[in-house]
Order: sequence, then C-alpha cells, then structure tokens
Amino acid sequence: MVIPINNTEKNAHAAGTGRNARETAYQIIRDKIIGCELKPGEAISDKQLAEELQMSRTPVREALIILSTSNMVVMKPQTGTSLYSVCQSSPYCAALECLWQS
Repeated sequence: MVIPINNTEKNAHAAGTGRNARETAYQIIRDKIIGCELKPGEAISDKQLAEELQMSRTPVREALIILSTSNMVVMKPQTGTSLYSVCQSSPYCAALECLWQS
C-alpha cells in the first residue's frame, strides 16, 4: 500500500524546518511502517527517504531516532538502519507474515 504525501504534508515540510519537518517525517515513515509499505527487517536508507519526502536528511534521521526509541526501527552504528523484525520475538509471526505478504 502506497501512502501518498498530500499537499498539506508537502507544504508543512517544504516551508518549515526543524520540529515541523521532523514531525512530518516521523508521521509519514510511521504510516509507511504501519501500512506495511516497509517490511520488517528491511534496510532503510535515510538518504532515499529524504529524497522521497523532498526534505533534508536531518529531519529524517531525527524521525528514525524517535522511531528507534519505540522499537519500530533498529539503528546500528556503521551498519545502518532497518525495520524491527517482530518475527524475532513474537509467537504470532506466521500470522503477521501473512498480512505483510498481502
């Protein structure tokens, strides 16, 4: 499922900086994770996300840091960022995988 960026979101991060851009990036990336557009265990490129969201890398990195505090992404120094894989610790993995593949 592709979650398009609407004009309000574009204007919020195109005109704003700092907190507004970070919050916009956070909401969009979080929606992509929850909407299964990004798959568990998948590597995430802050550069690619920044280009897709049409903003600088700083608010995207800040959003990823916030997402890491809620265990939605895993940030490893010198390795990169990836989505947290629920399957590593959940007995409901098979059911979740079924949903992610649809």
